[in-house]
Amino acid sequence: MMSCMGDVYRSEYQILLVRLRQARKAAHLTQAEVAARLGRTQGYVNKIETGERRMDVVQLRDFCGAVGVDFVEFIQRYDKAVEDTSVPSKGLLTHMRN
Repeated sequence: MMSCMGDVYRSEYQILLVRLRQARKAAHLTQAEVAARLGRTQGYVNKIETGERRMDVVQLRDFCGAVGVDFVEFIQRYDKAVEDTSVPSKGLLTHMRN
């Protein structure tokens, strides 16, 4: 089993981090503005975006809300991005969904 620290280096997690930053920037928000919406510090948002701090699904939902992105849509787009970058396992993921 992989440790949590190892998970931040997985390509899937890197895609998540990129998507989080893109969502914030598309909303024309600074880390400080997102932090204020979350009731957190700018350092918290920075650590989330850099992978220094992991987030759970509740925190991800809160982040999406803070940047004005629909949580379900964010997850769907993230999932598609992961599938598009992992061609060898793409068939397996599709098969598992059917």
